[in-house]
Amino acid sequence: MPEGSDQVKGKPVKMVWAVVRWTVLKEIERGLFEIGERSFSVTKVRGFEIVGNLNSESDLVDHLEITLVTQESRVGKIKAIILSGARTGNPGDGVIAVLPVEEFQRIRDAKEI
Repeated sequence: MPEGSDQVKGKPVKMVWAVVRWTVLKEIERGLFEIGERSFSVTKVRGFEIVGNLNSESDLVDHLEITLVTQESRVGKIKAIILSGARTGNPGDGVIAVLPVEEFQRIRDAKEI
């Protein structure tokens, strides 16, 4: 949500959660900034995936987790930005999930948004 926005009050809110390659972060950041999305978190994560017959817990790969809460009406644009920035067509491009948000409250002033 754009900072200082009360527009989500009373409207459906969703959490967009994505895991992507660390090399695509700047592209995704640029796209999110262009649509006014400035409030999101990025966390370094490690994981593994099954690729063909090769998988091993010792072959953990670094990825980034992007998490943001936004109005339901913005989810399509956000998903498109993440897909556009992260998709190479190769295994390991990542995943996106959209989850419902029951409550959302800013800690600084305890304001429910």
